Amino acid sequence: MAENIKAIKEQISSVSNLKKITRAMEMVARSKMKRAIDAAVAARPYTERVLALLHDLDAEEEGAESTHPLLTKRDGEVELIIHIASEKGLCGGYNAQALRKLHAHTGGRNAREVHGISVGKYAGQHIERVGAFYLQHFNVGEKPEVRDAKKIADFVIERYNTGDYHKVSVLYTHFETVFSQKTVVRQLLPLTIESRETVATTNESERKIDSPNRETADGQEAETRHRFEPSKKIIFESILPGLVTTQVYQALLEAEASEQSSRMVAMKSATDNATTFGGALTLKYNRARQASITREIIEIAAGADAV
Repeated sequence: MAENIKAIKEQISSVSNLKKITRAMEMVARSKMKRAIDAAVAARPYTERVLALLHDLDAEEEGAESTHPLLTKRDGEVELIIHIASEKGLCGGYNAQALRKLHAHTGGRNAREVHGISVGKYAGQHIERVGAFYLQHFNVGEKPEVRDAKKIADFVIERYNTGDYHKVSVLYTHFETVFSQKTVVRQLLPLTIESRETVATTNESERKIDSPNRETADGQEAETRHRFEPSKKIIFESILPGLVTTQVYQALLEAEASEQSSRMVAMKSATDNATTFGGALTLKYNRARQASITREIIEIAAGADAV
């Protein structure tokens, strides 16, 4: 019995130490989560305005964008995917959800049809597990910056312009709430009206970009006309690569916010479980100790009766 009490006491000590660790990790993740969420939400209006500008360009001249390489649809079967996952573990089902989405998106296609770019250690493992061709890895810290997104965007634009790929997509986890994140796949290249409309998102739900049209007094929509200088071609050359960078940067921010939220929730759950388990062990310890004391009293009383 004494050995049993000692073992329970050691378990209580282990659970207590584990609880301190998970509590500290929860507080760290909570701090990082707030910073990441603020960055992701703050960047959304900028992304929306860039997309709205492209709508204005589309409204001016039909077919003008078809000559630009980033807007030209290509024939082929090879897709390039930017897969964003975490660099570290202990973030709940964040990475598992990303892996399931990658499995569903690739749909059993082999390495000749799907090439992958990884952001995060687990992203590289996912690409290898689904059987895609592992093309490149990019290191991005806990604070994604525009220069990180530009490196990735420049790389995929260069690869896309070679004509090797008919489509470039980005797979990441979009932040909705602290307890809810959604893994999505966005088409980056070629740029289309549909992809532009669905990239910008809000906290509550995804929404369309405002139309470049305006309403007249009689309720009819009138087409907005703009004058672009020096020319639309030069504007496209400047704007379109920047749009790809903006979308990649937004994806990195959303993924970071989702990761830190998942980690905070996972560590909070672990702390709560440790508290519950520690309470159960304490109750078990008290019962075992009480039983040991009762047995000693009985033995003493029996000894006294025998004398």
